[in-house]
Amino acid sequence: MTEKSVYLFISDPHLGPDYCDVKKLMKTFESIPHKKLFIVGDLFDGKEVIPEEQQKIIDYIVKNRRKVIFIKGNHDPKEWVLVLKNLGVKVLKRCFFKIKNKKFCVIHGDKFDGFFVRLFRI
Repeated sequence: MTEKSVYLFISDPHLGPDYCDVKKLMKTFESIPHKKLFIVGDLFDGKEVIPEEQQKIIDYIVKNRRKVIFIKGNHDPKEWVLVLKNLGVKVLKRCFFKIKNKKFCVIHGDKFDGFFVRLFRI
């Protein structure tokens, strides 16, 4: 794997008490060379206080902000999203890009909740 060919997608880490396994997530960030890091929503878990240990994840994101694209999820409060923006992280509702003439759209899955409710009558 070469760094220039790998896009890393992480979804739903849910930073907050008792949610996110910091060691595994940091190991993933550090062990997989990547050109871009897409955080596909729910980095946070509402307005929960982020434990000090989980601050390492925020530090990594900010340090690598030029290669991070953060897609806002339904658990990401405006206050935390604004903090990321102010720290220079690219924050989007959705992202479109092309690789070898193939088009991709990155969007958080909550946009499809209504579809699945109707499909499976949940």
